[in-house]
Amino acid sequence: NQNQEFRYLEVEHDMNTDEFSSKYIFSNEKRNFVLNETEVERRSFLSNLEKLGIKNAPEKTNIEKIILDYKELVNGENKNQIPGFSITGSGNYEIYDEIVAYIKRDFNNVSFVMNIAWDSYNTFLSNYDIYNYHTYVVQVRLNESDSFRFIEVLYNPFKKEAISDFIWNKENGFFERKHD
Repeated sequence: NQNQEFRYLEVEHDMNTDEFSSKYIFSNEKRNFVLNETEVERRSFLSNLEKLGIKNAPEKTNIEKIILDYKELVNGENKNQIPGFSITGSGNYEIYDEIVAYIKRDFNNVSFVMNIAWDSYNTFLSNYDIYNYHTYVVQVRLNESDSFRFIEVLYNPFKKEAISDFIWNKENGFFERKHD
């Protein structure tokens, strides 16, 4: 009898170059794929999605849904637009209102929300996990000041909630990501 071991490998597809790549390398010691050092370092600067409550999709995905989402994204990129991700459309006023309310509630040194710009839509789907969120860059004016700063805000489409891991750094006078 011959035992066979199977492993999963996460790969990425670049739609512009039609190339596939992976941020994983095989570790003989662990007998599995592990993140390469560059990706481990990059991820150390990212938000902790579980702490922010982003890992919460009501149901797991299936292959048909992944293919449909992928086709919609490619179709939008081919038209140089991603439908439904604009903050200015009337269908997204509730997103705008939620982000403004969140900023006013959680950042007491902000006097005014000046602009909200959609930055990206992120999704990760697998048999085990699902993450879906929009990232917005919010330009704010500070209390008793004409200066403005930027806060990165994540919007959870399932909970319809805004959240951020940015905090005010008194030493440098900017908002920055909080690292544990």
